[in-house]
This record gives sequence, structure tokens and C-alpha cells, in this order.
Amino acid sequence: MLRVKNFIRMLMIPFSYYVVEMLVSFVFYGLEELTDIGIFQQYSVQNSVVCAVMICIYGPWLYALRKEEVEESRRPLSVKNVWKGIVLGFGANGLSFLWFVVLNLLIAGLQPKILTDSAEHFEELGSFIQTDPYIGVFLSVVLLGPIAEELVFRGLQYQYGEKVARGWFPVVVTAICFGLFHLEPVQIVYTMLIGFLLGIVYRYTRSMGMVILIHVVNNFINALPPAWDTENTAIIINGISLLMVVPSLILLFRMMAAVNREDEIRRESLPLYDTECL
Repeated sequence: MLRVKNFIRMLMIPFSYYVVEMLVSFVFYGLEELTDIGIFQQYSVQNSVVCAVMICIYGPWLYALRKEEVEESRRPLSVKNVWKGIVLGFGANGLSFLWFVVLNLLIAGLQPKILTDSAEHFEELGSFIQTDPYIGVFLSVVLLGPIAEELVFRGLQYQYGEKVARGWFPVVVTAICFGLFHLEPVQIVYTMLIGFLLGIVYRYTRSMGMVILIHVVNNFINALPPAWDTENTAIIINGISLLMVVPSLILLFRMMAAVNREDEIRRESLPLYDTECL
């Protein structure tokens, strides 16, 4: 019965994000009608407030859950391993770039309506990055957004997933939910891939700092300051991102191998009746 409750909690946590977003949208709509102040019309400001609220709610909640863990952060973020976060952040962007190459080929060749419409809508949704003041974009996309999303997925949802079944189960579920969370069909594929990447890293490190760093790097290179957002910069970033795909995959496979070895050692050290919890 407890596993069923934790499974329901695991699935419902991302929905609460939409509830908060809807409530904040209503508040902003009311303020916009009452005051006619332009800042309330900016999506980046609205999303920053949503993310800040989520961080205030989910941060303490996750802290309380993690205190119950026997295992503390095994490989915390440090100066020595920051480079891994940067490589994996660029590698995640490289995977996204490859997906969009495939997507453009599909649209050009087959012209499926669902992908064509989704690509147009996705472009419209991202237009605020060019139109809103950059400080709002930075807070929304680069800083607060990654923190809030990691607290939701690699944080709370992962923790409740482990209470349902340990091992790779929470990695798979959080990756799928992370992809579906982004709603747009053109986004679901690459965000799901990034979700798997982040889930593997979290399972290996147990470090929220590391997955937040990877998420921040990936989002930052997709939401650069206007002065840096040039065609030449895009070419350089895409080139580096593609070059980082293979090193990222090597890091991920090594992490998976290390986790599997640790699981095997732990399994052998436990009595037979305790191994079902792994």
C-alpha cells in the first residue's frame, strides 16, 4: 500500500508545477488589468515567479526527504569535477542539436502535421528570449528554471520513485516525465534524452548541485545575452556541443558501470531477504 501511495505522489508532483503556474498566471492577469504595468505582460517575469515559488516549496520538502536517506551525497559537486558538469551540459545540447537535425529532415521529407505545427508553436513560445529584457530571461531560463525543475524531477520525484523501486526505475520514470512535462512533441524527445542523462548523473553522484550545473550550462548556451547571440557564436557552440557528445556518452557509460558494480557489491553484502529493496 505504501508503494502505491509513493507511486501516486511520484506521478502527481510534476502536476503541482502546472497548478502553481496557473495560479501565478491568474494573479499576473489581474495585476495587468488593474495596473497596466508592462512588466506583468512579460513571460520571463511570470515564469521566474513560478520557479521561485516552486523552489520555496520543494526545496525544504526535498531537504526533509533526503534527511531520511541512509546514503548521503556520495560524489558532491566540487571544483575538481565541475568540468564534468560543463562537458555534460554541452553534450546535452549536442543531443538536442542532433534531434533537431533529424526533426528538420522529417519535416522536409514527410511533413507530418503534428511535428510541423509543434515546431511553429515551439518557436513562438521561445520568442520571449529575444523580446523580454535579458535579466528576466536569465532568471527564468538559466537560473531559477533549472533549479526548480531539478528539485521536481531529480529531487522529489526521484526520491519517491526510489520508495517504489530502487535501481534504474526512478531514472527511467523521471526521464519520461521530464520529457512529457515539456508538452510540445518536438521538445519531448530531446528533453527525455536529457532527462536520462541527468538521471544517470544523479544516480551516480546523488548530487543536486551537479545536475543543476548541467541543466544551467545547457540552458545558458541556448539563452545567451543579446550581445553574444550571433551567428558565429551559434556555429561555435553547436560545434563544441557536437564534439562533447561522445565524451558525454563515455562519462555516462562509466557512471552506469560504477553504479552497477556498487549495486552488485551491496546486493552480495545484504541478507537474502533484504535484496528486494535494491
